[in-house]
Amino acid sequence: MNDIKKSIEVLKEQIIKNEKILDGLPEKARAGATDLSNVVKACHVAISALEKQLNGGWIPASDGKYIIEVKEGEVVSCQNFEI
Repeated sequence: MNDIKKSIEVLKEQIIKNEKILDGLPEKARAGATDLSNVVKACHVAISALEKQLNGGWIPASDGKYIIEVKEGEVVSCQNFEI
């Protein structure tokens, strides 16, 4: 299994773990557990990006000044984006 597939599996395990924790919380506590909810959302976003990379899709890259979109090994767009 390559590193991308391993990363996806680890993220999926993290989602399951955090969702179990959230499900076990009382309703009021669950509503206030925004950090944990944000971790789950971030894992979903990371999985989506990794799956795109795994399937030859685009992954935005940044050197701090530009956002570069690469598809199938070629730059398809470049935008000035100061961070």
